[in-house]
Amino acid sequence: MPPVSLSGTQVFDIPGGWQLWLAVPETPPPEPGFPVVWLLDANACFGTALETLRMASARQKVTRMAPAILAGIAYPTDGGFDRARRGFDYTAGPPAAEPHRGTAGGRDGFRDMLRDVARPLVAGQAPIDPARQVIIGHSLAGNLVLDLLAHDTALFSGYGALSPSIWWDRPRLLRGLSNAILPAGARPDVFLAVGEWEEGLAPWEAGLPGAEDIAARRRRRAMVSNLRDMATTLGSCLPQARVQAETCPGETHASMLPLGLMRSLRFLLASDAQMFLE
Repeated sequence: MPPVSLSGTQVFDIPGGWQLWLAVPETPPPEPGFPVVWLLDANACFGTALETLRMASARQKVTRMAPAILAGIAYPTDGGFDRARRGFDYTAGPPAAEPHRGTAGGRDGFRDMLRDVARPLVAGQAPIDPARQVIIGHSLAGNLVLDLLAHDTALFSGYGALSPSIWWDRPRLLRGLSNAILPAGARPDVFLAVGEWEEGLAPWEAGLPGAEDIAARRRRRAMVSNLRDMATTLGSCLPQARVQAETCPGETHASMLPLGLMRSLRFLLASDAQMFLE
C-alpha cells in the first residue's frame, strides 16, 4: 500500500540533516501576510497540529484562531522522534544537575538554521507576516522555546512551551531572562502548560514496575513547580509579555502534547482573529 500523505503539505530537505514540512492555508493571505507557526518535533505532531489549525480556522468566530502557515522542523526518519538529534539540537550543553550520555550543545546551530535557512525558505513559498512568527515545542523542545525567548528575544513574537524541561539547565534560563532586552515595542505572547501528573505518579501508575524510581525522578525534575515559577519569573523579567500558564488536570507528560497544541495555538493566534469578532 502506498504511504498516506497530508494534503497541501510540502517537504523540503535542509542541509545539515533537517527537513521542513510546510502547509500553507488555501485562503487568501491577510494584508500583512500569514502568521507562521514553527513546530518542533514535527515527526511526532505535525499532522495533529495541521488538522487542529485547519478545523479551528474554518470556524474563526467560534475558535478565535485565524489561518496560519505551519512550518514543522523534522528529521528524515519514520519514527516520531530522533532522540539523538533532538538531544543535540535543542540544548546549549549537557544538563546542569543530571548525568547525560548523549551529545548536547547544538542549540546555536539549530537557531541559525531556523533564522537563516528555514525562514527565508518559507518566505519564498507564501507571503508571511514577519511580525507574527510563533514557535511551539514540547518537553526538551519546550525548554528550547524558553531558551530562545531568554537569549534570542527578537527571533519570535510568540512562544508555546508545553511541559518544558526547565530542569535541564534552569540557571541558564534564569540568567538569560534576567538580562533579556526586548526590541522596542515588542510584547511577546508566552503560553506555558504542564500536566497535573508530571511531578508525581498518576493513580494508574502506582503499581507499575519501577514506579518508585519514576516518582523520584519526577519529583527531582519538578516540572509543575518549575513551570509555575517560570510564569512568575517571566512576569518580573519581561513585564511587557502576555503570559498564560496552565496546569492541566488529569494529564501526564505524554498526553500534554496533543492537548497543549490546541491550547497554545488558540492563545498564540487569537490576536490575529480579532477582526472576525467585530
